[in-house]
Amino acid sequence: MMRLPVSGRVHSLTIFADPQALVALDEILRRIPDFAIPDGYTPVYSNSSVARNMDELKLAFTPGHREGDGA
Repeated sequence: MMRLPVSGRVHSLTIFADPQALVALDEILRRIPDFAIPDGYTPVYSNSSVARNMDELKLAFTPGHREGDGA
């Protein structure tokens, strides 16, 4: 698997300037610390007149225990 260079909090990306987005990203990184893009997989992109959008990104990770009650 290709490893992603992700460690700690990501503060420099303007898309994560929203405090709630930072909390969500921190939780994702805490709960799935070993995620990677599977070998040979290419993310699916589309283009709009404003931005390039990622439509699909498959990740591989080691499942852990579930947290919370889902409510």
